[in-house]
Amino acid sequence: SQHTRRQTYSTMSIQDGTRRRSVRLAHRHSSRTEASQQQPESASSGVVLVTVGSTSFDSLMNIVDSKRFADEMEQLGVSRLVVQYGRGEHTEFPALRDRSFEVESYAFKPSLGEDMRRARLVISHAGAGTVLEALGLGRALFVVVNRNLMHDHQSELADALAAAHHCCATDCERLLSDLHSHFADAALEHSSSSSSSRASLPLLLRGQPFAPWPAADPHLFAGLLDEQMGFRDE
Repeated sequence: SQHTRRQTYSTMSIQDGTRRRSVRLAHRHSSRTEASQQQPESASSGVVLVTVGSTSFDSLMNIVDSKRFADEMEQLGVSRLVVQYGRGEHTEFPALRDRSFEVESYAFKPSLGEDMRRARLVISHAGAGTVLEALGLGRALFVVVNRNLMHDHQSELADALAAAHHCCATDCERLLSDLHSHFADAALEHSSSSSSSRASLPLLLRGQPFAPWPAADPHLFAGLLDEQMGFRDE
């Protein structure tokens, strides 16, 4: 017997050069169980991952290596900060020393998978692969757009995902204020329904500030192809 799959469709309008194109997204309704399976391995995880992938993004690293950023990490209750700085020239982070959280920094690893699975918060460049991996793992995601790139093309993906409330699209100038406001708002939203023990947790651990990314459904492409070809389920 065939199983019925409930799907919803939404259209995102994305600027592509001088044209606008519409992207039709299909989402399967996710259960609470599926959403809970995307949480970090440890419910008490206070790990933050900052990643630039295979690129260089020294303007972001300059923000990370600042007293304001370190102060914000402490206010959020971060226990460990992992910084992947890629090909950039900013490879030392003296402003992060002698803080209440541990710090690990490196240029590259064979895979970011383990660090991303341990993290509760990911601060990422706008590379599609990194962004989708973080969303698929259910991580709170701040996508930092590099405004120095030609045509500012990275903002297309970031803005579309932010419009659907799956992440925060930001830039180097707004990152710190966006971090604080999103987690403060999430903590306030959960405070009325949270237990007293949860209310005492650091801001980072009190609530997910974004809508969960829909669970992957391998049947969606086949369904969309059938629809375009005019086939119908019997």
